[in-house]
Amino acid sequence: MGCFSLVDQGAFWLSERPDEPGSIGWNAACPRVTTWITLELADDTALIVFDTHFDHRSALARHRSAEFLRSKVAVALDSGPVIVTADLNCSESTSPYEVLVGSGSDDGEAVLRDPLAAADHRGPRRTYHEFAGIPLERRDYVLVDPSIAVTSSRTIDERGRERFSSDHFAVVADVSLPNRS
Repeated sequence: MGCFSLVDQGAFWLSERPDEPGSIGWNAACPRVTTWITLELADDTALIVFDTHFDHRSALARHRSAEFLRSKVAVALDSGPVIVTADLNCSESTSPYEVLVGSGSDDGEAVLRDPLAAADHRGPRRTYHEFAGIPLERRDYVLVDPSIAVTSSRTIDERGRERFSSDHFAVVADVSLPNRS
């Protein structure tokens, strides 16, 4: 076996009907989805990874999406460490971010943390640049559960290029998973 194997995978839509493909929820401009995978690592540890993209127009949709994702992450934590990669379409000072990292949740307890906010991060923290290469605000995140250590993080800064691969710079985090002993 290699470094990991795929154990399970799936998707849910960020709406009142999460099992209905293409469903739109909470005044969103378009359908939004979260995909997830469960990986089995060489030491039999399960790692659950979620990837999502919140709505760009509706603050209500972003807030409700964060609440729904947080509930899914809380359940997944029973199976193993969790990583969330996301274009939240909002900054750290907004309710969706606060819901996911704890301070905006009903119980106030952190389910995820944002290690890039405190880590020795290389590159611009602002990731959204509208294809112009000038970082405007942070919208892209790598969030981890508290058991995961982030050893380094960086933004892949494409400034100076004639053309950009996206209107966002990519964010990368090197992580160390907890020992199972």
